[in-house]
Amino acid sequence: MTRGLVRGCAALLAGAVLATGCGGVVEVAPVGSVALDPPAQTSTILATDGAVLAQLHAEQDRELVPLEDIPRVLRDAVVVVEDARFYDHAGVDARAVARALVRNARSGEVVEGGSTITQQLAKNVVVGSERTLERKLEEAGVALRLEHQFSKDEILERYLNTVYFGHGAYGVQTASRRYFGVDVGALTLPQAALLAALLKAPSTYDPYRAPEVATARRDLVVRLMRERGVVSAAAAYAAQGSDLGVVLPPSRERWDAPYFVDHVLDGPPAARRRVRRLGP
Repeated sequence: MTRGLVRGCAALLAGAVLATGCGGVVEVAPVGSVALDPPAQTSTILATDGAVLAQLHAEQDRELVPLEDIPRVLRDAVVVVEDARFYDHAGVDARAVARALVRNARSGEVVEGGSTITQQLAKNVVVGSERTLERKLEEAGVALRLEHQFSKDEILERYLNTVYFGHGAYGVQTASRRYFGVDVGALTLPQAALLAALLKAPSTYDPYRAPEVATARRDLVVRLMRERGVVSAAAAYAAQGSDLGVVLPPSRERWDAPYFVDHVLDGPPAARRRVRRLGP
């Protein structure tokens, strides 16, 4: 067993212990609260007639939207593929951790992490993504506190407005416009499934660079949605037979060497801070 696998399994096991052993403690006497600062947003300069003159942003291009403006089809797609038991666990899913331990042991490497949406939110906005046992323990603890402090809908709304979708797009609204040229509320089933598919690894499933890989991942999301009963079989089959339908972003929104930049942005915060947007 490799050192990386040992560390990964130890982190997963620690998360399971927290989930099963500390849940009651957190529920009865939570230790403090988690401060979630508002995510950075893109600033838009408008003319008097409402025309967009410019959009200004630093590292993160994002426009926040309330959960009620995010269509159910996208919410379902994300939950199904990222955290199927999101509405059943208390922040750390012991079942998912146990399943990941078995899969990782069988494969001889860390192929599944067992992290919940709440843990991913904790990683993205509080503890960072350093791959250590200490960080994994802190992530699990923060996730448990988030679940005590916020409703499931509040956690899902913050997550959907925070996550990175590739090509400089943070949050579902910016991603919808970047890939499809529409507001998030207008997304169709195949479009929603593609955005959900990107969350695992935006650079790997980049629809511009690797359309076949992106299509396969999107179709997997659609199949899971059909198996969970959130879409009909007819709708799923139609979605799986459709084109990706992505539009090229405007030249001012394109990245130089997008695969490399997305790979860096998927990495730890220290690496992300070294990346700067090119162009106006």
